[in-house]
Amino acid sequence: MASIGFEDQAAGLRQAHSSKESSILRLFQSPDDRLFGTHQAKQASEPRVALPPLVAIASGKGGVGKTFFSVNLALDWQSQGKKCAVMDLDWGLGNLDIALGIAPQKHLGHVLFGECTVAEALIDYDGLLLLPNACGESFHDYSLTEQLDYIIRQIVVAEPSCNLIVADTHPGLGPATVDVIRRATATVVVSTPEPTAITDTYALFKVLYQEPLNGSVGLVINQAPSAERAQEAADRLNTVAKRFLGHEIPYWGFVPQDSAVSQSVCNQRPLLKSAPWGRTTVALRNIGETVSAIVAAHQQLNAHKESR
Repeated sequence: MASIGFEDQAAGLRQAHSSKESSILRLFQSPDDRLFGTHQAKQASEPRVALPPLVAIASGKGGVGKTFFSVNLALDWQSQGKKCAVMDLDWGLGNLDIALGIAPQKHLGHVLFGECTVAEALIDYDGLLLLPNACGESFHDYSLTEQLDYIIRQIVVAEPSCNLIVADTHPGLGPATVDVIRRATATVVVSTPEPTAITDTYALFKVLYQEPLNGSVGLVINQAPSAERAQEAADRLNTVAKRFLGHEIPYWGFVPQDSAVSQSVCNQRPLLKSAPWGRTTVALRNIGETVSAIVAAHQQLNAHKESR
Protein backbone atom coordinates (compact mmCIF):
# COMPACT_ATOMS: atom_id res chain seq x y z
CA MET A 1 0.00 0.00 0.00
CA ALA A 2 1.48 3.32 -1.02
CA SER A 3 1.59 6.20 1.46
CA ILE A 4 1.16 9.87 0.57
CA GLY A 5 0.85 12.75 3.04
CA PHE A 6 -1.29 15.82 2.57
CA GLU A 7 1.76 17.99 1.95
CA ASP A 8 3.29 15.63 -0.61
CA GLN A 9 2.02 17.15 -3.85
CA ALA A 10 3.01 15.26 -6.96
CA ALA A 11 5.09 17.12 -9.52
CA GLY A 12 2.67 16.10 -12.26
CA LEU A 13 -1.02 15.32 -12.14
CA ARG A 14 -0.35 11.70 -12.99
CA GLN A 15 2.14 9.53 -14.82
CA ALA A 16 0.95 8.02 -18.07
CA HIS A 17 -0.84 4.71 -17.51
CA SER A 18 0.15 1.88 -19.83
CA SER A 19 -2.66 1.21 -22.29
CA LYS A 20 -3.37 -2.40 -23.17
CA GLU A 21 -5.58 -2.75 -26.19
CA SER A 22 -9.15 -3.67 -25.24
CA SER A 23 -8.08 -5.09 -21.86
CA ILE A 24 -10.70 -3.43 -19.70
CA LEU A 25 -13.34 -3.72 -22.42
CA ARG A 26 -12.79 -7.47 -22.68
CA LEU A 27 -12.86 -7.71 -18.92
CA PHE A 28 -16.48 -6.61 -18.72
CA GLN A 29 -17.66 -8.11 -22.00
CA SER A 30 -16.60 -11.61 -21.10
CA PRO A 31 -16.77 -12.93 -17.51
CA ASP A 32 -13.99 -15.43 -18.13
CA ASP A 33 -11.67 -17.26 -15.75
CA ARG A 34 -9.24 -14.38 -15.60
CA LEU A 35 -11.78 -12.37 -13.64
CA PHE A 36 -14.57 -14.41 -12.11
CA GLY A 37 -12.75 -17.72 -11.80
CA THR A 38 -9.76 -16.12 -10.15
CA HIS A 39 -11.84 -13.99 -7.82
CA GLN A 40 -14.13 -16.84 -6.83
CA ALA A 41 -11.15 -19.09 -6.15
CA LYS A 42 -9.59 -16.42 -3.94
CA GLN A 43 -12.85 -15.85 -2.10
CA ALA A 44 -13.23 -19.56 -1.45
CA SER A 45 -9.73 -19.78 0.06
CA GLU A 46 -10.02 -16.66 2.22
CA PRO A 47 -11.79 -16.34 5.58
CA ARG A 48 -15.12 -14.57 5.41
CA VAL A 49 -14.99 -10.94 6.52
CA ALA A 50 -17.89 -8.70 7.42
CA LEU A 51 -18.45 -6.06 4.78
CA PRO A 52 -18.58 -2.48 6.10
CA PRO A 53 -21.37 -0.07 5.17
CA LEU A 54 -21.17 1.39 1.67
CA VAL A 55 -22.00 5.05 1.06
CA ALA A 56 -22.43 5.94 -2.62
CA ILE A 57 -22.03 9.47 -3.96
CA ALA A 58 -24.03 9.81 -7.18
CA SER A 59 -25.41 12.42 -9.58
CA GLY A 60 -27.61 12.66 -12.63
CA LYS A 61 -24.99 14.65 -14.52
CA GLY A 62 -21.28 15.34 -14.24
CA GLY A 63 -19.65 18.47 -12.89
CA VAL A 64 -21.89 18.95 -9.85
CA GLY A 65 -19.32 18.02 -7.18
CA LYS A 66 -19.43 14.25 -6.59
CA THR A 67 -15.70 13.85 -6.04
CA PHE A 68 -15.63 16.95 -3.85
CA PHE A 69 -18.31 15.37 -1.63
CA SER A 70 -16.68 11.93 -1.68
CA VAL A 71 -13.33 13.18 -0.41
CA ASN A 72 -14.55 15.73 2.10
CA LEU A 73 -17.31 13.58 3.60
CA ALA A 74 -14.82 10.73 3.99
CA LEU A 75 -12.39 13.08 5.74
CA ASP A 76 -15.17 14.28 8.04
CA TRP A 77 -16.09 10.72 8.96
CA GLN A 78 -12.42 9.92 9.47
CA SER A 79 -12.19 12.82 11.93
CA GLN A 80 -15.09 11.22 13.83
CA GLY A 81 -13.12 8.00 14.30
CA LYS A 82 -14.07 6.05 11.18
CA LYS A 83 -11.46 4.29 9.04
CA CYS A 84 -12.66 5.16 5.54
CA ALA A 85 -11.78 4.00 2.05
CA VAL A 86 -12.82 5.94 -1.05
CA MET A 87 -13.28 3.99 -4.29
CA ASP A 88 -13.24 5.89 -7.57
CA LEU A 89 -15.90 4.13 -9.65
CA ASP A 90 -16.12 6.84 -12.29
CA TRP A 91 -15.02 4.56 -15.12
CA GLY A 92 -13.11 6.25 -17.92
CA LEU A 93 -13.27 9.60 -16.10
CA GLY A 94 -11.64 8.78 -12.78
CA ASN A 95 -10.26 11.93 -11.18
CA LEU A 96 -9.97 11.18 -7.48
CA ASP A 97 -6.19 11.26 -7.83
CA ILE A 98 -6.25 14.58 -9.70
CA ALA A 99 -8.50 16.13 -7.05
CA LEU A 100 -5.86 15.27 -4.46
CA GLY A 101 -2.75 15.96 -6.53
CA ILE A 102 -1.38 12.43 -6.49
CA ALA A 103 -0.03 10.16 -9.22
CA PRO A 104 -0.93 6.49 -8.58
CA GLN A 105 0.94 3.73 -10.38
CA LYS A 106 -1.95 1.25 -10.17
CA HIS A 107 -5.71 1.64 -10.27
CA LEU A 108 -8.94 -0.36 -10.10
CA GLY A 109 -8.76 -1.36 -13.75
CA HIS A 110 -5.42 -3.08 -13.08
CA VAL A 111 -7.01 -4.91 -10.14
CA LEU A 112 -9.96 -6.25 -12.10
CA PHE A 113 -7.76 -7.35 -14.97
CA GLY A 114 -5.51 -9.25 -12.58
CA GLU A 115 -2.44 -7.03 -13.00
CA CYS A 116 -2.23 -6.16 -9.30
CA THR A 117 -4.02 -6.75 -6.02
CA VAL A 118 -6.32 -4.32 -4.25
CA ALA A 119 -3.66 -3.87 -1.58
CA GLU A 120 -1.14 -2.86 -4.24
CA ALA A 121 -3.53 -0.31 -5.75
CA LEU A 122 -4.61 1.23 -2.44
CA ILE A 123 -3.05 4.53 -1.43
CA ASP A 124 -2.81 5.68 2.17
CA TYR A 125 -3.49 9.43 1.97
CA ASP A 126 -2.76 10.62 5.50
CA GLY A 127 -4.90 7.83 6.93
CA LEU A 128 -7.60 7.94 4.26
CA LEU A 129 -7.54 4.91 1.95
CA LEU A 130 -7.93 5.64 -1.75
CA LEU A 131 -8.61 3.24 -4.61
CA PRO A 132 -8.11 5.31 -7.80
CA ASN A 133 -9.44 4.56 -11.26
CA ALA A 134 -8.40 5.13 -14.87
CA CYS A 135 -9.00 8.30 -16.84
CA GLY A 136 -9.05 8.75 -20.59
CA GLU A 137 -9.90 5.16 -21.51
CA SER A 138 -13.03 4.15 -23.39
CA PHE A 139 -15.55 1.90 -21.63
CA HIS A 140 -18.89 0.40 -22.50
CA ASP A 141 -21.63 0.34 -19.90
CA TYR A 142 -21.21 -2.68 -17.66
CA SER A 143 -22.47 -4.15 -14.43
CA LEU A 144 -20.33 -4.22 -11.31
CA THR A 145 -22.62 -6.58 -9.41
CA GLU A 146 -20.28 -9.57 -9.49
CA GLN A 147 -17.15 -7.60 -8.60
CA LEU A 148 -18.30 -5.04 -6.03
CA ASP A 149 -18.39 -7.25 -2.93
CA TYR A 150 -15.07 -8.78 -3.95
CA ILE A 151 -13.42 -5.35 -4.19
CA ILE A 152 -14.83 -4.23 -0.83
CA ARG A 153 -13.80 -7.49 0.80
CA GLN A 154 -10.25 -7.11 -0.50
CA ILE A 155 -10.07 -3.58 0.91
CA VAL A 156 -11.00 -4.95 4.33
CA VAL A 157 -8.50 -7.79 3.98
CA ALA A 158 -5.79 -5.23 3.16
CA GLU A 159 -6.88 -2.92 5.98
CA PRO A 160 -8.93 -4.80 8.62
CA SER A 161 -9.71 -1.60 10.53
CA CYS A 162 -11.63 -0.17 7.55
CA ASN A 163 -15.24 0.24 8.66
CA LEU A 164 -16.76 2.53 6.02
CA ILE A 165 -16.53 2.52 2.21
CA VAL A 166 -17.31 5.58 0.09
CA ALA A 167 -17.96 5.05 -3.63
CA ASP A 168 -17.52 7.99 -6.02
CA THR A 169 -19.75 6.71 -8.83
CA HIS A 170 -20.01 7.48 -12.53
CA PRO A 171 -22.60 10.22 -13.24
CA GLY A 172 -25.85 9.29 -14.93
CA LEU A 173 -28.07 6.23 -15.20
CA GLY A 174 -25.67 3.51 -16.34
CA PRO A 175 -25.94 0.00 -14.91
CA ALA A 176 -22.63 0.30 -13.07
CA THR A 177 -23.89 3.32 -11.14
CA VAL A 178 -27.33 1.87 -10.49
CA ASP A 179 -25.83 -1.42 -9.27
CA VAL A 180 -23.67 0.41 -6.71
CA ILE A 181 -26.58 2.53 -5.47
CA ARG A 182 -28.85 -0.51 -5.07
CA ARG A 183 -26.12 -2.19 -3.01
CA ALA A 184 -25.32 0.88 -0.88
CA THR A 185 -26.38 1.44 2.71
CA ALA A 186 -26.89 5.13 1.91
CA THR A 187 -26.58 7.18 -1.26
CA VAL A 188 -26.02 10.91 -1.50
CA VAL A 189 -27.39 12.22 -4.81
CA VAL A 190 -25.66 15.51 -5.59
CA SER A 191 -27.32 18.17 -7.74
CA THR A 192 -27.18 21.91 -8.25
CA PRO A 193 -30.16 24.27 -8.60
CA GLU A 194 -29.60 24.55 -12.37
CA PRO A 195 -32.50 23.22 -14.51
CA THR A 196 -30.32 20.73 -16.41
CA ALA A 197 -28.96 19.27 -13.18
CA ILE A 198 -32.42 19.08 -11.61
CA THR A 199 -33.82 17.35 -14.71
CA ASP A 200 -31.05 14.74 -14.75
CA THR A 201 -31.40 14.23 -11.00
CA TYR A 202 -35.11 13.49 -11.43
CA ALA A 203 -34.25 10.98 -14.18
CA LEU A 204 -31.83 9.21 -11.82
CA PHE A 205 -34.43 8.95 -9.05
CA LYS A 206 -36.97 7.71 -11.60
CA VAL A 207 -34.69 4.80 -12.49
CA LEU A 208 -33.80 4.07 -8.87
CA TYR A 209 -37.42 3.92 -7.72
CA GLN A 210 -38.30 1.28 -10.32
CA GLU A 211 -36.95 -1.44 -8.01
CA PRO A 212 -36.45 -1.77 -4.24
CA LEU A 213 -33.27 -0.29 -2.77
CA ASN A 214 -31.09 -1.90 -0.13
CA GLY A 215 -30.56 1.39 1.70
CA SER A 216 -31.63 5.02 1.83
CA VAL A 217 -31.23 7.66 -0.90
CA GLY A 218 -31.26 11.39 -0.30
CA LEU A 219 -30.74 14.64 -2.18
CA VAL A 220 -28.04 17.25 -1.54
CA ILE A 221 -28.01 20.59 -3.38
CA ASN A 222 -24.51 21.87 -4.12
CA GLN A 223 -23.39 25.37 -5.18
CA ALA A 224 -26.58 26.91 -3.86
CA PRO A 225 -26.79 30.74 -3.90
CA SER A 226 -28.84 30.57 -0.70
CA ALA A 227 -30.62 28.16 1.61
CA GLU A 228 -33.91 29.31 0.09
CA ARG A 229 -32.81 28.49 -3.46
CA ALA A 230 -31.62 25.07 -2.36
CA GLN A 231 -34.92 24.37 -0.59
CA GLU A 232 -36.88 25.52 -3.65
CA ALA A 233 -34.96 23.14 -5.90
CA ALA A 234 -35.45 20.26 -3.48
CA ASP A 235 -39.17 21.03 -3.12
CA ARG A 236 -39.66 21.08 -6.90
CA LEU A 237 -38.03 17.70 -7.26
CA ASN A 238 -40.01 16.25 -4.39
CA THR A 239 -43.33 17.54 -5.74
CA VAL A 240 -42.74 16.05 -9.17
CA ALA A 241 -41.51 12.75 -7.70
CA LYS A 242 -44.57 12.38 -5.48
CA ARG A 243 -46.91 13.11 -8.38
CA PHE A 244 -45.34 10.96 -11.09
CA LEU A 245 -43.25 8.37 -9.22
CA GLY A 246 -45.29 7.88 -6.08
CA HIS A 247 -42.19 8.46 -3.95
CA GLU A 248 -40.75 11.31 -1.96
CA ILE A 249 -37.15 12.48 -2.34
CA PRO A 250 -35.58 13.07 1.09
CA TYR A 251 -33.66 16.34 1.34
CA TRP A 252 -30.40 15.96 3.28
CA GLY A 253 -29.04 19.49 3.04
CA PHE A 254 -27.16 21.93 0.86
CA VAL A 255 -23.70 23.38 0.32
CA PRO A 256 -23.48 27.10 -0.50
CA GLN A 257 -21.54 28.74 -3.29
CA ASP A 258 -18.14 29.56 -1.86
CA SER A 259 -14.91 30.80 -3.42
CA ALA A 260 -13.04 28.67 -0.90
CA VAL A 261 -14.32 25.59 -2.73
CA SER A 262 -12.90 26.71 -6.08
CA GLN A 263 -9.62 27.57 -4.41
CA SER A 264 -9.37 24.17 -2.72
CA VAL A 265 -10.10 22.41 -6.03
CA CYS A 266 -7.45 24.43 -7.87
CA ASN A 267 -4.94 23.78 -5.07
CA GLN A 268 -5.82 20.06 -5.09
CA ARG A 269 -6.33 20.20 -1.34
CA PRO A 270 -9.53 19.03 0.42
CA LEU A 271 -11.70 21.81 1.81
CA LEU A 272 -11.77 20.19 5.24
CA LYS A 273 -8.01 20.75 5.37
CA SER A 274 -7.76 24.14 3.68
CA ALA A 275 -10.78 25.74 5.40
CA PRO A 276 -11.72 23.49 8.34
CA TRP A 277 -14.12 25.99 9.95
CA GLY A 278 -15.57 27.77 6.93
CA ARG A 279 -19.31 27.94 6.31
CA THR A 280 -19.12 25.36 3.53
CA THR A 281 -17.16 22.99 5.73
CA VAL A 282 -19.81 23.36 8.44
CA ALA A 283 -22.50 22.56 5.84
CA LEU A 284 -20.56 19.47 4.76
CA ARG A 285 -20.21 18.30 8.35
CA ASN A 286 -23.97 18.70 8.87
CA ILE A 287 -24.63 16.52 5.83
CA GLY A 288 -22.07 14.05 7.12
CA GLU A 289 -23.90 13.82 10.44
CA THR A 290 -27.18 13.15 8.66
CA VAL A 291 -25.72 10.36 6.53
CA SER A 292 -23.90 8.86 9.53
CA ALA A 293 -27.16 8.68 11.47
CA ILE A 294 -28.87 6.96 8.54
CA VAL A 295 -26.04 4.43 8.20
CA ALA A 296 -26.14 3.73 11.94
CA ALA A 297 -29.91 3.18 11.81
CA HIS A 298 -29.52 0.67 8.98
CA GLN A 299 -26.79 -1.16 10.90
CA GLN A 300 -29.00 -1.41 13.98
CA LEU A 301 -31.89 -2.70 11.88
CA ASN A 302 -29.70 -5.31 10.22
CA ALA A 303 -28.27 -6.40 13.57
CA HIS A 304 -31.81 -6.79 14.93
CA LYS A 305 -32.83 -8.90 11.93
CA GLU A 306 -29.78 -11.14 12.29
CA SER A 307 -30.43 -11.68 16.01
CA ARG A 308 -33.99 -12.89 15.44
